[in-house]
Amino acid sequence: MKCDAYKAAKMSNTFIFLPAGKGTEEVPADILDKLGELKLFKTLELVEGAPHIAVDPSEAIANIEKNGFHLQGVKITSEIVTP
Repeated sequence: MKCDAYKAAKMSNTFIFLPAGKGTEEVPADILDKLGELKLFKTLELVEGAPHIAVDPSEAIANIEKNGFHLQGVKITSEIVTP
């Protein structure tokens, strides 16, 4: 599924995935208000079962098919491992 990923201005490290070229018409107004201004981050192809950084393609596709969008909060952590 080809998707547009937008970064939310009000919610740090939060992205909303929408079908490519569809816009935000199906996203409830209260969610859009919480996210603030959306800036296109990238357009990408999500393939079920294929690994993808920071998003589970199967979960995202299921949410887009059910709700018209997928919300993704990204949290990056690191760990230093010493021998």
